[in-house]
Amino acid sequence: ESLRDNRTWVVVGKPSNAKPLASRFVFKLKLDADGAIERYKARLVARGDQQVEGVNYQDTFSPVMDMTTARIIFAFGAVWGNPPRHGDIPVAYTRASPEENLELFMYPPKGMTLTKEEEASGGKKPVLKLLKNLYGLKQAGRLWNQMLDEKLRELTFKQSSVDMCLYYKITKTTLVLVGVYVDDLLVTSNDLKLVDDFFEAMKAFDVKDLGTATKFLGIKIEYETPCSYSMSQRTMILNLIEQFGMKDAKPVGTPIAEVVFSAEDMHLLSDQEASLFRTLAGALLWITRCTRPDIGFAVHQMTRRTHAPRMCDFKIGKRILRYLAGTSDYRLDIAKLGDEATIHFEVFTDADWSSEGTDRKSVNAALMYMNGMLVSWHCNKQALVALSTMESEFVSAANGIREAMGCYHLVKELNQSIHLPILLRMDNQAAIASIMNEASSSKTKHVDIKHKFIKDLYRHKLIKPSYVTTTDMKADILTKIMPGSTFVRLRSLIGMNAPGYHEGKIRGGVLDGTV
Repeated sequence: ESLRDNRTWVVVGKPSNAKPLASRFVFKLKLDADGAIERYKARLVARGDQQVEGVNYQDTFSPVMDMTTARIIFAFGAVWGNPPRHGDIPVAYTRASPEENLELFMYPPKGMTLTKEEEASGGKKPVLKLLKNLYGLKQAGRLWNQMLDEKLRELTFKQSSVDMCLYYKITKTTLVLVGVYVDDLLVTSNDLKLVDDFFEAMKAFDVKDLGTATKFLGIKIEYETPCSYSMSQRTMILNLIEQFGMKDAKPVGTPIAEVVFSAEDMHLLSDQEASLFRTLAGALLWITRCTRPDIGFAVHQMTRRTHAPRMCDFKIGKRILRYLAGTSDYRLDIAKLGDEATIHFEVFTDADWSSEGTDRKSVNAALMYMNGMLVSWHCNKQALVALSTMESEFVSAANGIREAMGCYHLVKELNQSIHLPILLRMDNQAAIASIMNEASSSKTKHVDIKHKFIKDLYRHKLIKPSYVTTTDMKADILTKIMPGSTFVRLRSLIGMNAPGYHEGKIRGGVLDGTV
């Protein structure tokens, strides 16, 4: 009825040259932040898998907000003491019209009863001519994003050149930020009245103001104060563990351990097993990306061969699930440091030289903080073979600073005061000396572009490398397998803690990595 009321379609007789799409109903439980049933949802979706390019769709690309940008919005909320508000746009895709010069037809779904008027207009072969998009269509996301973009520009918001899904409005004394992830909005400002004004202006889209963001994309957000919060995904983790039959598995203290795999473990998975493996890999990558940097290295090791996964890769994934089973309620605790409104960036970079046994490439990692709040992390294999520890650390620094400069340009675009230089924390004195040394070195010529990139930033006083001991190197948790005690110390150092955690009071089992 809501689709009829929205004039989503009209019933017509089937044109002779038309190829109508089939449809189906999708039923889903909507859960709250604690995993309790919030409501039951039924959605009519079109069979987009039956679409043909150029016949009933053209372009499909639709951007979504990067999770680093989302965490930066939360960080700005903490700096201002105004946590972001969550907006939800119901039946968003059905608000946009189909592409011009393309007609879309769909068979009436099972169980749909036509009115007398519809029966008369449909004749012997009634079909639905779509006047609006439906979920399931390949182009629906793109057309909805274009419609929302037009509305935000109409409200004088500007689109960020760094992240296409971040919109902002600047005056002499105020700044409003709007992050868009399909039909979910994150809105914050240094003036709360402007947030209220935004939701009032968006009433044309029936935007639901869900209040302070406590659940966003399945992430639970809890606030200690307006300037400190925590993020967790306990519900998703428990559902994933149950999905893979690991509910009664014994928890372990670390997500990955030194294991010698047998020859049988190196065989390729069957097609059915590979499909299950990729489902698990995708879910773990999402969890890592959102709230769990502590499993970043383990997931990196697991997903190196997703094109041709082996049993040993699946076993790593199952160990990660066992680790998550014992730490499902862990939260990423984030708090603003200091009272300054000026934005400070700090980057920790590290590398594990020549750690990949097959090609001797190194693994690099980085953690980036904004005013003491963790907003970005990554772990990946370097593209080249480093000839020394210094070179691998140098390449890792270049990759970490590249991410930091993206965030720097985003904040600069928002006309916010930024403290320079950006602090680059490294645990290799030779790499630091190479960055600060004006002379060129024959030892770094084969990484010449990265070398000049990072040296140029240092020369213009945009970055400042400084030494931290390996003990205090937070990014080390993303580079290698380590003993349980070291892992737990670094996990706590980056803010990954159990609810009610107090340093030095919780020991034993999963919490100290001894299991």
